Amino acid sequence: MSGESFEINIQSFCPDEEKFSLEDEGTYECQVLGPPILRAQASVWVDIRPKRIEMAALGQVKANEETEISCAVYDARPAASVVLKRLGAEYSTTASEETQEPGTASNFITTRVKFKFIPRSGDNLIPFTCSAVHNTLTGGPMEVTRTLEVLYPPNAPVVSVQGHNPGDSLRSGQSITLRCESYGGNPLATLEWLKNDQKIDTSYITHDQHKSVNIYTFTASEDDNNAKFKCEAKNPYLTNPHEASVQLSVLFPPSEVKITGPTEGSVDSNLTFTCESTRSNPASILQWVVDNKAVPGTSVTSTEEEEGGGWSTKSEISINIRDYARYKVVSCYANNMELGERVHTSHRVIIEYPPDELSISGWTQEDVFTEDSVQKVKCTAMTGNPLPKLTWKTRSGNVDSQESESVQD
Repeated sequence: MSGESFEINIQSFCPDEEKFSLEDEGTYECQVLGPPILRAQASVWVDIRPKRIEMAALGQVKANEETEISCAVYDARPAASVVLKRLGAEYSTTASEETQEPGTASNFITTRVKFKFIPRSGDNLIPFTCSAVHNTLTGGPMEVTRTLEVLYPPNAPVVSVQGHNPGDSLRSGQSITLRCESYGGNPLATLEWLKNDQKIDTSYITHDQHKSVNIYTFTASEDDNNAKFKCEAKNPYLTNPHEASVQLSVLFPPSEVKITGPTEGSVDSNLTFTCESTRSNPASILQWVVDNKAVPGTSVTSTEEEEGGGWSTKSEISINIRDYARYKVVSCYANNMELGERVHTSHRVIIEYPPDELSISGWTQEDVFTEDSVQKVKCTAMTGNPLPKLTWKTRSGNVDSQESESVQD
């Protein structure tokens, strides 16, 4: 019966509880026994479910730099395809490259796909999935998922002096706490403190995977005045560290004052003395005191800025020696009003002058000495500085037996 068609129902010889295999593949004929005898043929092609899917390890990638995810679906017939998912939803990449190659058996095909895209910081720790697409995958998806780790830079650090406003002056001997914070980044930033570009502290901590903090506490000294304290934030993404800095102003007194000048002088002479203070912040005010009395308005004072910050102060004074005191004490005081401190030193000057007259006791013009008698005669000088050395002499020279002593009031 030409013109008639027949339909082969595969289920008639493949019940539901059985599965197709390659052995079922081939040409099948349906016959109707006549008369007349009728025949019809049909070919059976068996699709093969992929054996497995693989996803290459993702490793660490840098944000904003193109990277790729490689997927492979093995031994499928016909060839399977692959889609890339992000958080379970299909993800559109910037480019993809698909290749097919023979599988482990005849007519099996392995499909490899490279997905190229530019990761952002928001992709860090996000699951990406390679999902196979094939008409045999009706019982559920064939997928593999990996988490992407994206390196991205932290924010620039922020530095502060705890308990103080910018520009506040600090005192030497005061405890100072510097705080450096940096938010974000993968990994979180490592924070280091440097003083004048010399590393001084690396002890940072992290908080809840969202920020790093480095707190550095020290006792301020004069060496910290005008010093630049810099915090550097580093992570593997950065070629050069982010940084922020603060410059401190530290008030400190001079460590010492020094007087230079003569150690000896004479009555009616003019003596000049110089007082110098070591550096201080602010500059010290120098005050002269002579014999416990202030000497105002007679000094010439100058200040000079020192390397590293602070000022040294220098003052010169001239005094006229008018009295016959044995010595004078010249003192110099370096006052630092903002700190309420002062440092001083003293310098002693011996005043030289001759004795006024000599006096003799133990003998008078009327006394008569006999031969071989012993007479004790005393010569005294009441003035002079230093006290003079007294020597008895005769016409023939020095007196053999004589004693001398000095008594200084």
